[in-house]
Amino acid sequence: MFQRSLDGLVAFLTCLFPYLPEVEALRYLDAAGADALVAARLIVNRRGMEQSFVVDSGATVITAEIALRVSKNMEELIENVQKEYNDYDPKTLNRVFVTLQSCCIEVMEANGGNKYKIPHMNKARLEALGILPKALRCDRQLYEKVIQLLGN
Repeated sequence: MFQRSLDGLVAFLTCLFPYLPEVEALRYLDAAGADALVAARLIVNRRGMEQSFVVDSGATVITAEIALRVSKNMEELIENVQKEYNDYDPKTLNRVFVTLQSCCIEVMEANGGNKYKIPHMNKARLEALGILPKALRCDRQLYEKVIQLLGN
């Protein structure tokens, strides 16, 4: 029973943070006393995601909180998270990922820091016009500067 519950909590965190390795999810859960929402907050804080996560992924946190609140057991939790994930509007997800990319560029311009403003691109208008990009371009000089910084 314990292993299935732990597997469910790890699945929850890796759904919420797709690039989070399972071993890291386990570490965060351990630090949070197996509380998934506390672990999620630790991840957000540790990775400096406060701005981007709160502004663009607030719906994700609300969805996760609802899924946790209405679930009576781990099986229901997994079903509820999957349902919320499947019901999530793909257009919203596209806008979130464009914002994430623009935040990554801002972080690179800030030399890895988190002292930046979230760029606003009028994504809803661009999407309505059918010209919302799927990927943003990173300036070659910025890319080379970051590579140099990472090498030091």
